[in-house]
Amino acid sequence: MRSYIALIPGFLAALYFYSHFLRGSKAPVARTFLVIYLPTLILLPHEFSVDIPVLPNLNFTQSAIIPIFLAYLFLSEKKLMPVKKGIRVLDVLVVSYALICVISEYYNTGMGDDGGQEQNLWRTVLHRNTLNIIIPYILARKLIHAHGLTQDFAKILAICCLVSLAISAYEWRMVVNPYIEILKRFFPHKSDFQWIPDYRYGLVRISGPFGHPIHFGIGVATAFIMNHWLTKNGFWKKNFSFLFLNSYLKGALIGLLLFIGLILTFSRGPLYSTIVALFILGLGYSRNRFIYLIGLGIVFAVTGVIVLQYLTYYSEIGREVADSQLERTAIYRANLINAYVEFMEEKFWFGWGAITWPRASSMGSIDNQYLFILITHGFIALSLLCTILVVSALKLFYAGMRIPSKFRMNRSLAFTLLSVIFMLSVAFITVFMTHQVEALSFIIVGLAQGFLDAYPAKKPYIASESKKGKHTPSLAPA
Repeated sequence: MRSYIALIPGFLAALYFYSHFLRGSKAPVARTFLVIYLPTLILLPHEFSVDIPVLPNLNFTQSAIIPIFLAYLFLSEKKLMPVKKGIRVLDVLVVSYALICVISEYYNTGMGDDGGQEQNLWRTVLHRNTLNIIIPYILARKLIHAHGLTQDFAKILAICCLVSLAISAYEWRMVVNPYIEILKRFFPHKSDFQWIPDYRYGLVRISGPFGHPIHFGIGVATAFIMNHWLTKNGFWKKNFSFLFLNSYLKGALIGLLLFIGLILTFSRGPLYSTIVALFILGLGYSRNRFIYLIGLGIVFAVTGVIVLQYLTYYSEIGREVADSQLERTAIYRANLINAYVEFMEEKFWFGWGAITWPRASSMGSIDNQYLFILITHGFIALSLLCTILVVSALKLFYAGMRIPSKFRMNRSLAFTLLSVIFMLSVAFITVFMTHQVEALSFIIVGLAQGFLDAYPAKKPYIASESKKGKHTPSLAPA
C-alpha cells in the first residue's frame, strides 16, 4: 500500500483544479498543468510506479496528468489569444510516431501464442506513449501559450531545476542520491534498486531525479535556455524582490546557477549543444538578422567540420588504446553504428522491440536515441522522430525570420524554442530519450506549435497576470 504515494500528485492535481474551478479562476486546467504536473515531472523520478490491479502501472508524473487531461476534455476554457484551429502537421507526426512504436512492439512481441509476459509489451508501450508523448504534447500545445502562460512555464521550469540542483548538492557531496534512497522505501519491488554513481575528473556526476547525468543535463539545459528568454525580456522583475536585484541581474544569477548545475552533470552532449544554441538565440535580438545568419552559418560549418573529424578519428581506433575514460566513452559512441549495423539490416522497418532487441558484443547500451529507435522500433519510427524535430525547427525558424522587430518577445521566443529543439536534437546523439526527457521534449514541441498557432508575426506577446487572476497584455518593446 505504501506504493500508492505515486497517486498523490494525481489527487493534488484534481484538488487544485477543483478549488480554482469553484473560485472561478482563469484557465484552471492550464494552471494545474503548470503548477502540479510540471513540478512533478521535474522533481520526482519516473522509476517508481504503483501496481494497480487491472489498470496500467502509474508513476508520479503519469498519475498527475490523467485528471488534468480529463478536465481538459470536459471543460472548455476561453483562451487569452486568438489561435488557429484544426489539426496541424505536427499533431499527425507526433501521434503517428507514438502509434508506430506500438505497432512495432505488437509486431515483434505481441503476435505469439504463448501468452507470456512479452506478449503484452505492446500494451505497456501504448500506455507509456500515451501518457509520456501524446497527452503532454496536446496539453502543452493547447494550454500554455494560448493562455499567456509561456513565461510561467519557463519560470516554473527554472525554479524546479534550481530546487533539484540544490537537493543534488547532497548527492554531489555524499555520493548518495536522496531521491532513490528515500523513495525506494515506499516501493517494495524497488527495495533493492541501487543508484550507481558515475564519476568524471574524480567528481560525482549529479543525476538528480532524472536517473542519469545526461538526462539531468538536458533538463537543466532546457531551463537555462528558457531562462535566457525570461531574463532578456524582463519577466523576473516581480520575483525574488528580497534579493534587491533588478530584473536582469536576477535572471543572470538564476542562469549562472543553472549553468553551474549543467557543468556538474559533466555531460558533454547537453553542455556543448547548449553553448552552440546560444548563438542561435542571438537571432532573436539581432538588428540585422541576415548578416547574423551568415555568421551563424560559418560557426555551424566550422563546428560541423570539427565534429566530423572527431567522429572519424574515434571510429577508427579501439577502446584499448584510449588514455582516459573520456576517450573510451567517445570511442564507444563513435563505434556504435558499426556494431549494430547487421541488426539494423535484419529488421529494418519495424525493429526488434523495446526490450527484446539484440545486444552487440561489449556494447549493451545504445547511447544514441536515433540508433536506439532504429534498433527497437525501426526506420519508420526513426523517420517520424527526425521529421518532428526538423519540422518544428524549420517552422520556428521561418516564423522567427518573419516576425517584425516591434514584436521582440515573439521573435526571441521563436529562436529560444528553436535553440531548445536544437539542443535536444544534438544531445540525443549521446543518450536515448526516456522518462522526464521524453515528456519534456514533446512538451517543448507542443509549446512550439501552440506558439505558432497564435499568429506571432501579427500579434504581440500577451502575458497572463496570474497573481491577480487577470489577463494583462504585456507588449514587447520596439
